[in-house]
Amino acid sequence: MALDNNQLSGSIPAELGKLRHLGHLSLSDNQLSGSIPSQLGELSLNELWVQHNQLSGEIPATLRVARSFRFCNNLLTGALPVHLRPVAQGFSGDVNDVASCYEGAFRDDDGSPHEASIEQLVEWGITHGCADEQFCPSRIVTRAQMAAFLYRASTHLYGTPGPADFAPVDEVQFSDVADDAWYRTYAQWAAANGVMRATDGNFNPQAAVTRADMAEMLVAAFDHLSPSPEFQGLFSDVAGIPYAAIRAMEGIYDTGVTTGCGTEPLRYCPAEEVTRAQMASFLTRAVWLSPS
Repeated sequence: MALDNNQLSGSIPAELGKLRHLGHLSLSDNQLSGSIPSQLGELSLNELWVQHNQLSGEIPATLRVARSFRFCNNLLTGALPVHLRPVAQGFSGDVNDVASCYEGAFRDDDGSPHEASIEQLVEWGITHGCADEQFCPSRIVTRAQMAAFLYRASTHLYGTPGPADFAPVDEVQFSDVADDAWYRTYAQWAAANGVMRATDGNFNPQAAVTRADMAEMLVAAFDHLSPSPEFQGLFSDVAGIPYAAIRAMEGIYDTGVTTGCGTEPLRYCPAEEVTRAQMASFLTRAVWLSPS
């Protein structure tokens, strides 16, 4: 039963304890108050998600949750019942701890098909999220953000941001990048070494990255990736796209970095803007393919 994000108020009905076949109960992100009814202990729950409410009191000692619980951002008191702690896998015992809200580093990517890739980027130190406990998976990736992601990924792979013959970044200046911009060094690195284009002295830091852009950036950033040596005609939707971009798309398809965006016929969707979640999968696959 999923009733999250519905502006529900009042207390959790004790009558829910009569729904003996209920396995999943999600009441998160509402305005519920009062205590968690002890009658829920009569259920054999796999998941209980009640985070981001105004619940108070202690967690009933009778409560049983087999797989996953989320209690954080409430007004609960007391400690987590001992029999629930093995489910938490290292949880501190504080019932309001954010660790009981979600799996992994972020609370806004649970259930995303790209979650494993996002978590991998966290482990590698390539991303720190977009805000406290958030990755913002559905946001479009900007060129400024992409420069930072590629720089950190290159550092992860090579120990330094790219091969030893990469050009010095201080020689690159942009008319649209302030000296104190957080992404200035990343943009300089990307432009100096041909990873990202800068036209007429402009980096266009807030412009969106498209899937065609992503292909060209990946083959330019990583020396184990390369464009297709010749045009193969793999994709049905690349009419009007520059030849170099098509070869980059075909190159990352051949190596498994992308599977395209559709089949029968095979499509790449070159003009589609890339979300942060999609970027994570592109980048993780690219890094995994490195022999290093």
